[in-house]
Amino acid sequence: MHIASFLVTAGMALTAPVLPFIDNTPNIAPNTTLVETIILASQVIPITEITCMHHLPISQEYSTAAKDAMIEWGENGSKVSQRSHVAKWFPVNSTESVAWIVCNFKYLYSDPVPRKELDQAQLEIELECGRNESGRVYSEKWEKEYIVAPHSWYTQTLSRGQHVCRHRGRFWFDSEQ
Repeated sequence: MHIASFLVTAGMALTAPVLPFIDNTPNIAPNTTLVETIILASQVIPITEITCMHHLPISQEYSTAAKDAMIEWGENGSKVSQRSHVAKWFPVNSTESVAWIVCNFKYLYSDPVPRKELDQAQLEIELECGRNESGRVYSEKWEKEYIVAPHSWYTQTLSRGQHVCRHRGRFWFDSEQ
């Protein structure tokens, strides 16, 4: 017999103390799945801004494969060097490739790329911009940015001599050129 059954049988009332309700969970849309809710509730990244990039829709399959490549790279102990970025894309030789890019704006610290950060960045972009859309998640507190975009955007941006990463609302190093 469980203790609760015993107490009820003995005529004792089971009551829980009334505690004040404190809602410190993030705003979560009503149609959010349980898994999405758990990821959002854990809020690993202190997000400053989410930006939709409005490119053509990206392949979910290719995005997942590129993210998996970034996860594998990070889980092998690799880190994004100071004031640098790392890009992983899939498939390697296709006009429809999707790139995952992680930018580190710190001067003195190489940054790891844990799976939970990439999962949150992906979900935040999907909720803000729509499924299969490109976007950026920026954290000023962490001086770090996560980008999901067509690989063609990434290569074209670099070939024009422009910076892929933004820092404090401007493209990286704009104030230093």
